[in-house]
Amino acid sequence: MENGKYTLTEDDTRFIIVFKESKTKTEHYVEKESKAIIDDGDGDDDNPINPEEPEEIKGTVIFGNTVWNEGKASVTISTTTNYKIEYQKNSTSGRWTIIENGSSVTNLQHGDVIYARLTDGVNSGEEASKTIVDTISPTITDVTATANSITMRAIDNESGINGYAITTSYSTPSASSFTSITATSIVNKVFSGLTPNTTYYVWVKDQAGNISNGYAMKTVDDTPPDLNSSNVTFKQNPTGWTNGSVTVTATTTVSGYTLQTSKNASSWSNTNTQTFTTNGTMYARLINSSGTAGDYASYNVTNIDKTKPTTTGATATTNSISFRAIDYESGINGYAITTTNYTPSTNNFITVTNTSNLYKTITGLSQNTTYYIWVKDQAGNISNSYVMKTTEEAPPALTSSNVTFSQTPTGWTKQDVVVTVSTTETGYTLQTSQDLNSWTNTNKQTVKVNGPVYARLVNSSGIPGDYATYNVTNIDKTAPDYQNYVSIYRRLDLGQGIITFREVLEEQSGISKVILYYKTESENSYSSQTYTHNYPGSSTSHYLTYSAMFSDQYETYYMYAEIYDVAGNIRRTCTASVDYEGNTNYADDATTY
Repeated sequence: MENGKYTLTEDDTRFIIVFKESKTKTEHYVEKESKAIIDDGDGDDDNPINPEEPEEIKGTVIFGNTVWNEGKASVTISTTTNYKIEYQKNSTSGRWTIIENGSSVTNLQHGDVIYARLTDGVNSGEEASKTIVDTISPTITDVTATANSITMRAIDNESGINGYAITTSYSTPSASSFTSITATSIVNKVFSGLTPNTTYYVWVKDQAGNISNGYAMKTVDDTPPDLNSSNVTFKQNPTGWTNGSVTVTATTTVSGYTLQTSKNASSWSNTNTQTFTTNGTMYARLINSSGTAGDYASYNVTNIDKTKPTTTGATATTNSISFRAIDYESGINGYAITTTNYTPSTNNFITVTNTSNLYKTITGLSQNTTYYIWVKDQAGNISNSYVMKTTEEAPPALTSSNVTFSQTPTGWTKQDVVVTVSTTETGYTLQTSQDLNSWTNTNKQTVKVNGPVYARLVNSSGIPGDYATYNVTNIDKTAPDYQNYVSIYRRLDLGQGIITFREVLEEQSGISKVILYYKTESENSYSSQTYTHNYPGSSTSHYLTYSAMFSDQYETYYMYAEIYDVAGNIRRTCTASVDYEGNTNYADDATTY
């Protein structure tokens, strides 16, 4: 039932009375076995029990100062009354928690709201509240710097640090400029990839949005010194000539940097040694932790020789052999002669004063015997054997008095030249060669490039006489060239196209003619003009220009030219079109011969 002051309801075991005028609408309970009778308003005297009005709770709730510890806050709640204290966090609905007077509410965060009120266990007073606010900025406690990094330490014992930033300006960065991190009371952060010798400002931000003061720190200028003869030393092993590898070691008196070495001044290694299998240059430099390097010093390895000496020719008598050998690297320092084609050991070589050209005659040999000649260089390389046989009778040498050379063709040619040899000597075999090593029992040699043809006589034992030499010089298989460029243009006032060669070079047979080909866009075939020249082969270049008249001044012109040398080689320019405004477009047809 309900009247103006209260509402009465019931359940199985009790009556529930709610007084409407109570500020908190406090519920009162009356057990049914107590037989409480409530006036039902019908006018009868039912001996009603009138519930007492709830006690009005008055007093003050006192919140203490907010205390922070490692990102969490606590606050005490007290009262000067005898009532109990109950509280809730971030809400006033739901169940309230009763605490002792002066106790602390803990584990609070920035932004939390604590609601508290007094209670007698049944009735409660008005709520009071306190909002937890972090107003203390984080503190940067320590900053150090290298050439390209800054290390920062910061603390915040209140809401905790949740972001950091680094700038080159002292203006406080916006909140969106901070890099977010999980909130923590202590932050250790390394900012890397920075520019040496530059002032930076580091900042931290807490969860409440408080931003620290900017901490200024300048990175270190750490450019390494250049390496030179005063602060770096190169040593190599071995130091003498070798046909193996050479190891070069670099050492420096400069400390605090990384010593790097390279073979090409491009690819660097953090090692002070390099191994060379061929002659080359070793480079050394210093580099700092940020990757900045000083200038390098260099050292040349020149004592590796892996090329065998070469015996270029030999002659024999009945009891001697004379030979010539060359080695233009470490130089020849020994020779040997054997009757078998097995490479002799190094201690079987006769030592000679080191030389790049060795001329030697070996005497006291057996007649009509095959010998093998070997030479050795300082690096230990041993030549291939050179075979020579002594004989009882050496053929006569060929000279201008007993040998005749002829060639076909005799004039300039871009074909091979056939050289024919004849001699007045009889009783021997005539041999010819183009390299003094490969001899053939023929009186002809086909020469593909200009060079010598050799002829000699050999007897029945294979012993040769001295050779005669004839030089072929009329082969030209190289087309003329234009060393600079070719320009093709037109006159705009009449139908004339012009082609110009800035530097035409033909060093061998010389320029014989130039054929100019030209047509308009509407013509199906090219017309041509031939210009005859007589420019002997020379290293002097020629400036050549040719022009052609076209049938229509306003069409696009097409032109190209062919340069001929005396030997018949042809150099062709690419085809170019020149429109009626004078614009040139070179076609994509590569130079042909």
